[in-house]
Amino acid sequence: MEKMNLLNHQEVIYALRLKILVDFDTYLFSSGQGQFIADSQAIDR
Repeated sequence: MEKMNLLNHQEVIYALRLKILVDFDTYLFSSGQGQFIADSQAIDR
């Protein structure tokens, strides 16, 4: 694909990382194990 100038290596790595994160979030939240953290809580820690 890189030879055809469709995607470069970094774009593929970035896309795969995003896909893994999305799948992980979906798994956690659909199973009821995940919880959202309010922004103020995230900043205080």
